[in-house]
Amino acid sequence: MGAVVINLKDFGVRTPEQVVRIFFELYDVVSVREQLWEVFRRYTVNDENGIAALDKDETRVALLFDHLIDLVGAIEILRTVRTVEKCVVCGRVDVVKL
Repeated sequence: MGAVVINLKDFGVRTPEQVVRIFFELYDVVSVREQLWEVFRRYTVNDENGIAALDKDETRVALLFDHLIDLVGAIEILRTVRTVEKCVVCGRVDVVKL
């Protein structure tokens, strides 16, 4: 039986483990925080009311960004934890270190 070739640029065919691995090859929690807040800053600077007058929807987006940044940080920590039990990210039992 031949090997299966997967185009990892095709988001639809990646396994969850590949998604996590590729993401952390491209980003870390610092770069995610900087990029998300740069997007948010540019949005609010271009808003006529500015950052001081966030409405309810803008506040929810800011909170979502905070949670995404925390999620990336948590996954980054979980990926580096050594265990002989079960990987909390991918569920594999034979994990020594991801």
